[in-house]
Amino acid sequence: MKKIIVALSLLALVGAGCAKTPVASKTDTNPQTSVVTVGADGKASVTPIDSTNKKDKKTVSGRPSVEAPTSGNDVPVTDIFLGQAQEKYDMEVSNFSFKPNVLNVKAGDAVQITFTKAEGTHTFVIDETDTHNTVTQGSNLTFIAPTKPGSYKFYCNVGNHRAMGMEGTINVK
Repeated sequence: MKKIIVALSLLALVGAGCAKTPVASKTDTNPQTSVVTVGADGKASVTPIDSTNKKDKKTVSGRPSVEAPTSGNDVPVTDIFLGQAQEKYDMEVSNFSFKPNVLNVKAGDAVQITFTKAEGTHTFVIDETDTHNTVTQGSNLTFIAPTKPGSYKFYCNVGNHRAMGMEGTINVK
C-alpha cells in the first residue's frame, strides 16, 4: 500500500509541472543531507538537514521523512522516506543454493542484496513483497521488508530449482 501511495504522490508531482527539481551536487554523497518539501503551490524545495539539531526533524526508523501535501483538514496524505537501505547483505548464488540463506531484518526496512557471485541462471523471488529479480553477478536488489513480523521465504523459480532446495528465509522482527 505504501508503494502505491508513494508512486501516486510522485505521479502527482510530475503531473503538477514539477519539471525543475533540485539536483544534488556531485560532492553530496549522503542522500540524507537534505529534505525535499512540497508547497501548496506544488513546487518542491530543498532544505539542508542540520545533523546537530534533529529535535524538529520527523524520523521513522532513523530515516528523515517529509510530509507530503495535506488534505483540507491538515492530515498528511502520505510520507516520503529518504535514505539508503538499512540492511545490506552480500549473497552468493550457485546451483541450488543461496549463501546466506537466512536474512534477519526489521519490519519495513529497506534491504539491499549485492549478488557477489552468481553461477548459472537464477532468480530471487519473495511473494509477499512482489519481488522478482533475475540474478546477475555484481547486481544489486533493493526491496522493502514486510511490515508484519514473521518468517518469509525467498526462492529461485527457474525450473525445479526451488524443489532442489534453492530457497531461504527472511526473518522480520
